Amino acid sequence: MAASLPLAGTDMEEVVIVGAGVAGLACMNAFLDKGIYPILYEAGTVGSYKICGEFLSARACRQLEAWDISPIQKIDQIHIDSLTIDVQCGAMSRIEAELKLAARAKKLDGRIVEETKVEQLLPGKVLLADGQEIATKKLIVATGRFGAKPAEFPYIGLKAHFTHDQLIPSLTMQLIQGGYYGIVPISATTSNIACLVKKEYLQQALNILDVEWHTAPVGSFGIKKVPNWPNCYWIGDAIASFPPATGQGFTHALDSALLAASSQQPALFFKMHLSKLIHELMLRPTAARAAIPLVRCFKDTLCNTLVLN
Repeated sequence: MAASLPLAGTDMEEVVIVGAGVAGLACMNAFLDKGIYPILYEAGTVGSYKICGEFLSARACRQLEAWDISPIQKIDQIHIDSLTIDVQCGAMSRIEAELKLAARAKKLDGRIVEETKVEQLLPGKVLLADGQEIATKKLIVATGRFGAKPAEFPYIGLKAHFTHDQLIPSLTMQLIQGGYYGIVPISATTSNIACLVKKEYLQQALNILDVEWHTAPVGSFGIKKVPNWPNCYWIGDAIASFPPATGQGFTHALDSALLAASSQQPALFFKMHLSKLIHELMLRPTAARAAIPLVRCFKDTLCNTLVLN
């Protein structure tokens, strides 16, 4: 899987991408579609396990389908406690999505260099852990949620896959003390459950289902402060971490990747603040349930803003 590394003193790379999550791989595919051939460096391997939900907005589904990334499990409803929203969305294993994005990129002669750590990011170049310095005309930083270490870790994330006999094509969100969780089918026989909970309520969350949980600390959500370097674009969780309450993670990764490939920055302010408001509400079950009648009145607006677009 290793591509040959450019030697020091060779021609400058057109585009260097750091990080092979959804954002980095999507950005690589977007550049390849334009006839531009980036090199992507990944410290680990493509398709590494991550604590995440696996819901896809309608726009994310359309983009993956345009790239022939399949199969996508269709989702036709979202249930949030007693609130039901009709949608045309989808779901997919995050690992499977990353592996298929990588396979498409390699088919188009994209260069993915795995198990190669970038030691330092600088304007117009990256320094690899082995001492090599790679110059680039455009730098894309897709280092994920922990690319810039959060100031605090107030939450714990939980994730598991489990099998089921009956397929119900819907995302179910449930409120629990100090957090919330979502269950979504990613195939006819397998579902993903992902939970976000405050640290002090972790043990209660572990009792939701008798499954083999994977857990990890989760930092605060919001738009991150990043250097304002020329021809450098920070994408996905490297620029902003959305709370999982609104299912924006995968869509944000794709959107910011496509914009970076077109030399644009994403407009995040409104969606981020609306997402954080919904997140804070869902952390408080009594308040969230009291707000459901009001949410029903505006669910079409919320759905169009955060789920369908």
